[in-house]
Amino acid sequence: MKSKHKDILLFSGIFLVLFVFFYVAHPLILFDSDDWEMCSYFRRPLPMPGGYNGIKVFPETLFPIITEIAANFVYPIMKDYLMSLALAFAVTGALFISVYCTVFVSLIRTIMDDKESIIPDLLAVCFLSFHFLIYKNDWFSNTHLFWSGDVTCFIHYVLTGVFNITMVMWFMNKAYKEGDAYEVKPVGLKDGVILLAIYFAVFSNMFTNIVLVSFVAVEMLSGFFKNRKDKNAIKKFIMCRWYYPATLIMWAFALVIQLMDPRNADAKKQITDKIGIMEITKSVISNFTSINKMCLLIFAVMTVLFVIGVFKKGENVVKTSEAAILVKIIVSGFFTVLYLVLLSGVSGINYAQRSDVSLGYYFYMFLFFMIVFGMALKNADGKESGLGVVLPLLTFITVAQTINSCKSYRDYNDFALSKEQVYSIGQDILSQYFAADKSGTETMELHVLANEERDNTWPYTFYVGDAISDSLSRHGVISKFIKCTVIYDRQKDEEFKVGF
Repeated sequence: MKSKHKDILLFSGIFLVLFVFFYVAHPLILFDSDDWEMCSYFRRPLPMPGGYNGIKVFPETLFPIITEIAANFVYPIMKDYLMSLALAFAVTGALFISVYCTVFVSLIRTIMDDKESIIPDLLAVCFLSFHFLIYKNDWFSNTHLFWSGDVTCFIHYVLTGVFNITMVMWFMNKAYKEGDAYEVKPVGLKDGVILLAIYFAVFSNMFTNIVLVSFVAVEMLSGFFKNRKDKNAIKKFIMCRWYYPATLIMWAFALVIQLMDPRNADAKKQITDKIGIMEITKSVISNFTSINKMCLLIFAVMTVLFVIGVFKKGENVVKTSEAAILVKIIVSGFFTVLYLVLLSGVSGINYAQRSDVSLGYYFYMFLFFMIVFGMALKNADGKESGLGVVLPLLTFITVAQTINSCKSYRDYNDFALSKEQVYSIGQDILSQYFAADKSGTETMELHVLANEERDNTWPYTFYVGDAISDSLSRHGVISKFIKCTVIYDRQKDEEFKVGF
């Protein structure tokens, strides 16, 4: 079977599995105030200096586009608003991550110089599984690297993180193929698409765009160092790899805009204690100490096989290009962690501990081990080594441990509610609007869950009623906007068995 056909089969299989995960097993259902407010909020597709979330062009544009498609094309067929949107979110999430895995396969094929075998595809299955296995430790807080506290954070953090990481691997693949051949070509439509992708990646989220910026910065420093004695070569390097300086320039602009964001003041109010760099560093280290033991064992096996492979290769241990890319991965990962620690010092220690934020640095760790393992599976002459015999078994163990049903993954909400609870709560909210719309009233009282521990500010804020009304009227679910007064009702907590 040709590699193209294998890749299509792999993409289809991953997409199907992820779609089932995001729609059937752990559906992405609108729940809290952010979800209802952002799902129909269309912003200008430009960075907004001084605006709230001024740099978040990509997620705040993507979110309402997804919901518009769901409301206009899926809802008329399904007649279930919440699950129609959940279907669109599941398709989007599965699509992003499937592309992510496909680009990973392309990178591994390039590094291993393997265009035909199934080895890169099996490595991709392990690579994807690690994202779920990494945090699989207990019954309650059993998250994974694609988990977020609500649909908004899934789009703002997980999808933007996946997008930035995909860009990293695409750039890495391109650089590896081109090597030191800095051939300057005329720009065209293809370069315009690259520029648009960089724009989306950088103007997405300051916690996720650093993954791309770190790698680009390392690539720039590497190019300057290699050509430090030849100014003409440096000039050709910059012109050929124009997308590197373009990324850094955009990021510098994004950084300035972020400093002007009024949300910074809100973040400072949420920090009750002074947070030192050491405390945040410890929280990041604690992330690594909570890694699933089976995951660590698999990484150890990969390392041992690499060492065995080194001895088998003799003098031709590691090619210079392979060593260079491993060093770049380590340095890029270090810069990513360092930046996230510093940024968390401003935004709050909880950010450093979030799984959708730690996706950025765990990616570099996963990629390092996958490339090292891939190198062990090839001899110095480029042919398969005998160590490849363990790959199918290792893949099976990784996948089996990931889908082990004795530990259920956490559903998409911050309160450890089940998907059934979230759906029922959402349906109750919708029924109140349907009743008000049917009666033709201009105003209504919306009864929602009470959360006295948070002074009734979360999951439902005082403005959530108007936000829901705005979204439903925009999507044609109700005939007009209905002005709402939010009532925090303890009976709702009892009805849906919610205990905050």
